[in-house]
Amino acid sequence: MSVMCNHFLALLIAALTILPSTVHAQSVEVMSVHGLAFDESGEGIAVQVDAGILLFDETEEVTFLCSSAWQAEGAQADWLVQTGARRPLIVGPGGPFIALESGCGWARTSGSADSANVVGVHAPEPGGQVVLFAVTSDFGPDEVLRTDDGGFTSSSAGGFAQLDRVLTGLVGDGARALLTGENAITGELVAWLSEDGGETFEEIGLDAKADDLLLGLGGLTVWLSNDTVVTAYDLTDGGAVHEVTLESSPMAYAVESSGAIWLATSDGRLHRHDPETGADESYDIGATSITVHGGQTWVGLRAEQLGEPLVQRL
Repeated sequence: MSVMCNHFLALLIAALTILPSTVHAQSVEVMSVHGLAFDESGEGIAVQVDAGILLFDETEEVTFLCSSAWQAEGAQADWLVQTGARRPLIVGPGGPFIALESGCGWARTSGSADSANVVGVHAPEPGGQVVLFAVTSDFGPDEVLRTDDGGFTSSSAGGFAQLDRVLTGLVGDGARALLTGENAITGELVAWLSEDGGETFEEIGLDAKADDLLLGLGGLTVWLSNDTVVTAYDLTDGGAVHEVTLESSPMAYAVESSGAIWLATSDGRLHRHDPETGADESYDIGATSITVHGGQTWVGLRAEQLGEPLVQRL
């Protein structure tokens, strides 16, 4: 870690304490959490803030990875996963990049995913070695790629490639993964479902619009949004089963394996909607990031004053 990063870390965090439900950061300026990712043990968590990534676990050891370290390599962190203890993998339009030497260096994932324009990411096992990437290309087919070694190398996933479909997203729940795309000729939405961790994909019917944003998958329920309208679809028949109209577009979201969705909106509210029971709940929590792990929901927050929490378990 550079001297500059060490200095910034000293300013950014006076102390960071792991409690059963809350992570506290002593901050000298406003910080918002943009991503959360657990390792395979479920005890180590990576927290992405504006200036970089905080890595910590139950040992209370903290590592700070400056964003400038990966930006210097041309990386962009639109998605964050961990593929091992204290080994974050960040993914964006320039492809996946893996942290080396505890984040002192970053390297491109070699193989097919190198420099690829990634539009969706799914790790069948949170914190595991396998990660799937949906990628688009101006000069060849759109594909699903994968890494089997935690982000060091990559290859094609099951030979899936499309020349007349433009891929738009990838979400998943365990071994089940859902891929969306747009028919290059008709503009209609196309969807594919994998039940085997991305080894094979089968085209399915999904009664949604091509410009809908793919939010997440839980069981056989997939959620998409179009501005402030959020809709759940049942993958058994592709039809809508639950619709929610929000006062503002969701800024963070995560789907439980039960099919229930968590949504954070810019008005400082956190919402949970369950399409199976029809239950709608709202909370006064200004979440900026959400993840569901091990049957529990974790939210990243915006810390504006000294000692305010960055992460909270609901």
